[in-house]
Amino acid sequence: MADFENYQMLTNLILNFVPSLSAEDIIICSDHDYVARYIIDINKEVSLVNIDHHHDVTYKLDDDQILNCSNWVKILKDKNLCLNYFWIHNINSIHPAPEQFDKYIDAKSTIKQLNIDTLMSPSKLFLCLSPQWVPPFYHKLFYLWLDLLNRQYNTHFDFSC
Repeated sequence: MADFENYQMLTNLILNFVPSLSAEDIIICSDHDYVARYIIDINKEVSLVNIDHHHDVTYKLDDDQILNCSNWVKILKDKNLCLNYFWIHNINSIHPAPEQFDKYIDAKSTIKQLNIDTLMSPSKLFLCLSPQWVPPFYHKLFYLWLDLLNRQYNTHFDFSC
């Protein structure tokens, strides 16, 4: 069963960001590596807050050149397109090796320790479903967020990727 406290907190976080964002600032995607492709395309330095069970720095040191969902943060950092990376994770998330952690992760927090009132509003909000990692019975919660955003902005958000 899902930890609905986490989903409630994430919902509150999304709703806290809504007043500062236009509909064009919200990007719905299936996979996290789309975030990296988007940032590489605009070629602009960004600060990232990633709420994810996985750190996305890399899990295989020999697999760090081809962009994928497990290394997109490392690639952005290596290209100097990610100034700061703040990883918000679960208590049972696996952390990268210390040398990777020091080089690629600027700050971290668990979801339960996070004070959402201290997070600055982003200039863009990417919501990623990650269907290869999220069990199908949790997809309804993601679509609930889309429905909330559709109602707030009186539009129809759809997957950008």
